[in-house]
Amino acid sequence: MANALWTIPAERMKGRLIQKQSAADHLVPLSRQSLQILDSLYSLSGRHAFLFPGVHNPRSTPISSETMNRALKIMGFGGLQTGHGFRGLASTIMNEQSGFRSEVIERQLAHRDRNKVRRAYNHAQYMAERHDLMQWWSDYLDAQLEKAPK
Repeated sequence: MANALWTIPAERMKGRLIQKQSAADHLVPLSRQSLQILDSLYSLSGRHAFLFPGVHNPRSTPISSETMNRALKIMGFGGLQTGHGFRGLASTIMNEQSGFRSEVIERQLAHRDRNKVRRAYNHAQYMAERHDLMQWWSDYLDAQLEKAPK
C-alpha cells in the first residue's frame, strides 16, 4: 500500500456507469492499525489477488457483498447490524465526537456534495485531514475495545 493509501478504482465505486467513467479513483488513507491488519491478512491470503478471496474461485473473485452480512447473522447480530450499517455508525460517531469537519468525513465516505454548484467546482480531497481522521477512527476503536468487558 504505497504511501499508506488504498486506491479503489472508480469503476468499483457505486454510481451510474457514465459517472464511473469520468470519476476519479477513491483514495482511503490507512491508519497504523489498518496497515498492521493488512500485513497479517497478507500472510494468510497473499497468494490470491484479493485479501478476502471468494470460496469458489479464490484466485479471481473476492468475497461477495453478502458474506459480511451472513457473518454478522452467524455471530448473532442478524437484524441488528449490517455491513453497510457500519458506514452509518462510523459517520455518526465521527460527526459527533471526532471534531473533524463534515466535508472531510463526507469525502472520506465517498459521498458527493448535494450542492451541484459546489460539487462542480470543489474537487478538494482533504487528504491530510482524512489521514488524521482515519487514525483518529482506529484509535477510537482501540479505546472502545479496551473498555469492552473481557
